Amino acid sequence: MAIPASFPEHSAFSNKPKSTECFCGEMEKGQNAPGGKRTKVYFAVRTNCARPWERMFICGGNRLLGNWRPEKALEMARETEDGEENQSQQKTDSGKNQSSSSVWRASIELGPEDSQRLLRFRFFLGFPLQTDPSNCQSSLSLLVVRWEAQMSPRCILPSVESNSMGECNKGVTSEFGSYGGRDRLIMDGWLHGREQRQIFLRMFGTALRFFDPKLSERRFLIRVTPCDVRMDKEFDFANSNGPVGWRTPSLYVHSLDSLAEEEDHPQQNKAAPPLPSHSFTEFANLLSDADPFFREQSENGEPFRNDGEDYFVFRTTSVAIEFLAFRIELFMLQQRNWTSTESKIGLTPSRFALAYCMPSSMPDTIGSLSLPLVAVKTQKPMGQIKVDYLLATSVDWEEEEEEKHATRMETTFVKHWKKRRTLEVGHRGSGESFTKFATARENTIFSLNNAAQRGADFVEFDVQLSRDRSVVVFHDFHVLVSVATRNAQLLGHPSAEETKNATANPGSKSETNLSERTEAATATDGGGELHKIAVRDLSLAQLRLLHVHHYKEAENISEIGQQQQNRGHRLTGEADERDELRSFPTLVEALQRVDEHAGFNVEIKYPMRMRDGSHECENYFERNQYMDQLLVDVFRHAGKRRIVFSSFDPDICTLLSVKQNKYPVLFLCVGQTDRYVPFLDERSKVTRVGTNFAACSNLLGINLHSEELLSDPSSLKRAVAMKLITFVWGEDLDKLEHVAYFRRQNVDAIIYDRIGELETRQNVFVVEREVKSALFKSPRTSPSLSRANSLFRNSQSPTMPVEEPRRSPSNRRMLANGFVRQMTIANTDFFPTK
Repeated sequence: MAIPASFPEHSAFSNKPKSTECFCGEMEKGQNAPGGKRTKVYFAVRTNCARPWERMFICGGNRLLGNWRPEKALEMARETEDGEENQSQQKTDSGKNQSSSSVWRASIELGPEDSQRLLRFRFFLGFPLQTDPSNCQSSLSLLVVRWEAQMSPRCILPSVESNSMGECNKGVTSEFGSYGGRDRLIMDGWLHGREQRQIFLRMFGTALRFFDPKLSERRFLIRVTPCDVRMDKEFDFANSNGPVGWRTPSLYVHSLDSLAEEEDHPQQNKAAPPLPSHSFTEFANLLSDADPFFREQSENGEPFRNDGEDYFVFRTTSVAIEFLAFRIELFMLQQRNWTSTESKIGLTPSRFALAYCMPSSMPDTIGSLSLPLVAVKTQKPMGQIKVDYLLATSVDWEEEEEEKHATRMETTFVKHWKKRRTLEVGHRGSGESFTKFATARENTIFSLNNAAQRGADFVEFDVQLSRDRSVVVFHDFHVLVSVATRNAQLLGHPSAEETKNATANPGSKSETNLSERTEAATATDGGGELHKIAVRDLSLAQLRLLHVHHYKEAENISEIGQQQQNRGHRLTGEADERDELRSFPTLVEALQRVDEHAGFNVEIKYPMRMRDGSHECENYFERNQYMDQLLVDVFRHAGKRRIVFSSFDPDICTLLSVKQNKYPVLFLCVGQTDRYVPFLDERSKVTRVGTNFAACSNLLGINLHSEELLSDPSSLKRAVAMKLITFVWGEDLDKLEHVAYFRRQNVDAIIYDRIGELETRQNVFVVEREVKSALFKSPRTSPSLSRANSLFRNSQSPTMPVEEPRRSPSNRRMLANGFVRQMTIANTDFFPTK
């Protein structure tokens, strides 16, 4: 077993040779258990995706396996199948690292009671980070790198599967990510530790700008390397010439030699720290149709086309973000014209320029920076590189919630979807009501329940934050509020003196002004003027107390009579209106009061910049705080309800996928459209890029726009080819023939208005539950001999009892697996049913 020299013996995650045996139960090792025996459970897993600095862990529903908390999981011992001499990673021709196949082993010993219980567990690859590499005693944080993300975890029944020696699972080697006859499913980890942060750097379009126009004709390669500013050395994750550890980059050798001559250089004689405070940096190109997924960077960087043909994303996880820095290196080939293929077959690029980026200097958790590029040889400024960034923080759970469910590995639906007929989703409940006809006011408890009663499988609704950070169900970012004024002059109505002067001088300027002011004053509500206010500027109490109207009322006020307009667009009902009919219910109220059999498609509203330069609602809430409040509400009150998150904002989707590991996420894409003003973000504007983004981010799927699909269905085929779940939304679905068309295309779900009004339907989950219930209740004929035959056979040989054939350990294991499958058959839905 190879032991990287950089992992110290004192570390809690030390990879030095150690016993992988753990003991659990009422008695210590070596004691006999009355009324039962101890069972030793062996674990072995093979993988070819473990890099030299990563380690395998087991997390499961037992104290020795961490009780589903990844930071308390059991570490396994590595045993390389290719031999001791081949344990370090190898490099391909492109310079990327390639890990050899390896087997990881561990064992635990269970007491009699624990042996009788079903043992569930998952394997995952992890790597410990240290908050302060200069201090060996600083706290450690285990980073989940990749994990098995099937809905149901692995399971064994030790008392049934063990042999006569009390050994269970011995000699069985599992394959990482594959079990139970299911396809291999390995997911990237999530931020489960309070101190963990993940940062994304993005470069696209014309990100490179040079002062010398001739340099714009060159092609460059970009590489991003993380470093801890407290350390002279960098942690070398990709060292192919020796063990993983710390080294001094060749770029800094000469400058450090000169510093070594100074007596006051404080870090010169420091010992190498045990572990880094950050992970390595992975890379993805969202405009690469062949490979849009995250992977390791090439040694000399990745070819970047500075003409909008590339969309680079780099990501790194850190537990000391205030001390993290990124070195952005530009490599250049000597010849002007070359292709990405040519750069890999003998042409060695040279380091041309550098830029540095420090998250601690970023003004917000999302934004854009223009960093100066400095030439390596001359140290002169050569130009600038534009870098977009996103900082994802872990959810600040309360300790009780964190222990209960927030960071556990037991239950996950992030990539689970049971294939069945096309599901039907009620748009805003029973449909749009302020711009279309509907039987109920949209996004109310009544509208959601009405859609559920009419057979909707899911109901879709929009959520956003009020000023007091309540998650409210509402679609638009702005409303019109009726504000009463003290006198007619302030309101806009002419005073008595102005009316008298205008009457005395017909045709005068005063009469014209009088007419204009009177017309303007008609846009009022019973003596109050309508003002456009953002929902984020009103508290929940104000939204429910004030006279609130739909924002489009002001646009049509001159075309439709005031009384009719109030009936169609008023959000505030009468004083005696039932509570379930009122606008602005909270997400918590929806979770508690809507039919539990109806799944929720929760669309998270976040204002974005449009291609025409406008913005939906500027100065909005910080994304991490918004998502934290949303997730706290969901985890507290969701119970067993089926929930799918979605958003048009790709950064919201990214945060939802890295902050939790339970609920799936869909990316809403507008694509090519003549109906709406498209978003500025390339990922939302172009369906191909959006599909690559969803696949790269390990999202469940993508929600495609019907307008584009009806003219070009290739986007749907490509999403299916990338194994993404496909939803469809759009106003085209108001026509039943379009709904029928997408059913024939076998999309996974369609979102439309007035669901169940023109045809009778029933919730698919209710139907499946009733069918299962009927199967269990229906009488069945026993496959064994009849009682009469059994009595006759026994009467012929009263002294010869019928014995069961003795089962081998493998047969007992198959029996146990069958028993487990029967126990979990009711949980094979998208979410468990009650």
